[in-house]
Amino acid sequence: IKPMHILASQGEPFLHPRIFEMLERAVAEGFEVGIVTNGTPFTPERIQRLAGLGLAYLQFSFAGWDADSYESVYVGAKFGRTLANLKAVHQALSGTRTRFAVKAVALGDWQENLRKTKNFLASHGIDSVWTVPANNFGGSVKTGSFHARHGLWSLKDIDHHRLMPCRLFLKAVGVFCDGTVTACGCYDSNAQLRIGNIMEQGLAEIRNGPLYRRILDGFCNGDVKDVPMCGGCDDPFG
Repeated sequence: IKPMHILASQGEPFLHPRIFEMLERAVAEGFEVGIVTNGTPFTPERIQRLAGLGLAYLQFSFAGWDADSYESVYVGAKFGRTLANLKAVHQALSGTRTRFAVKAVALGDWQENLRKTKNFLASHGIDSVWTVPANNFGGSVKTGSFHARHGLWSLKDIDHHRLMPCRLFLKAVGVFCDGTVTACGCYDSNAQLRIGNIMEQGLAEIRNGPLYRRILDGFCNGDVKDVPMCGGCDDPFG
């Protein structure tokens, strides 16, 4: 298995004291390594080290066009400092093999807010921007409106959408430090969707096992209401 995605699930990976050691080891082993960050823990020295890692990609989470709009989403972070880090990372990765993109997430009037965010970033020379409305993190966040038809909260207009097999579920699993494997490689930071352990089985065997298949069958049958997290998540609705 060569593609490897280092993902912060409801957390910031660069707060880990050994993050650079882990990334360097993964790259040295021949894996394609990418990472998602909000950029708040960066310093000039860390950015320089980041540029030399040889990552496949870096996704920088950012939303807003001024202090109020940014700090209402990234509570506790400082707009000026993060913007400086964003521009420094963008410049440092230019000319390297690492693909750089901004993931702009917004609340409230999300379409207008994302338009403002994208225009703001373009004014700073950053055009590689992926814009999305905030999701409800597997049903753990009440954001947007309550959609009675599906029984969940979402910023998106999901009333006219049907449940589809989740792209995250089909694309990747999550692996914890103790070997625990979760079916959700994005939001499940507490292993509610545990489907096995790589200390006991291979990933192929786990993905073809009964626990994974039960969730997959739920998506195929259009009913995951009894599946933890999936039953309250708005991602499978487009």
